[in-house]
Amino acid sequence: QTADGNALPGRDIHLHRIRRAGLLQVVADIAEADLVEAGRQCTGATGCHLILSPGASTLDEIDKAISWASAADHTTVLACTLAYPTPDEDANLARISTLADEYSRVGYSDHTLGTVSAVAAAALGAVLLEKHYTYADSPAGPVADHAMALDPVRMAEYVAGANLGARLRGEHRLRPTPAELPALLNAR
Repeated sequence: QTADGNALPGRDIHLHRIRRAGLLQVVADIAEADLVEAGRQCTGATGCHLILSPGASTLDEIDKAISWASAADHTTVLACTLAYPTPDEDANLARISTLADEYSRVGYSDHTLGTVSAVAAAALGAVLLEKHYTYADSPAGPVADHAMALDPVRMAEYVAGANLGARLRGEHRLRPTPAELPALLNAR
C-alpha cells in the first residue's frame, strides 16, 4: 500500500518477497515516491533493511528516493548496471566507490557473467552483493537474466570470492599491518 492507504496492484507481492533480510527496490521503483514510501513502511513494520538497486539512475535520483524513504540509516544502495547480462566493460564497479562517498552502506547488484566480480566489488567496499541464483544446469531459461544466474557450486565460488575481496579490502587507516612488523624492524 502507498502512504495514503491505496493498494499498489501487482507490487505488494514484490515488496514482501524477501521480507526477512531486506526489501529490494529496483530501478523502476525508485522514481516513484509511493513505491519507495511503501518500501519504507514495509521495512519499518518488519525491521528489515531497505535495499535500493538504482540501475540507470543518477545521484540526484538516488538522493530523492532516500529522502522519500526517510530511512538513510537503514538503506543500502547497490551499484547496478541495468543490462542483462552486463558486459564486463559496462559493469563500472567504480560506482561502488562513488556511492560509498555519498551513503553509509553500499553494495553491488551483479548482472555480469561468472564470479570474479565478487572479489572486486567486495574489495571496493560493497557490503552486500546481489546475484541471481538458479538450480538449473543450463543457462537457457524463460527470462533474460537466467543466463547470468549461478548454480549452487558457482554461487559458493562467488561467496568465497566476496569473502576474499572483503579481506583484501582491509581498512582505510594507514598503519603497518601485523605482517609488516618484522620487516619494519629490520628496515629502519
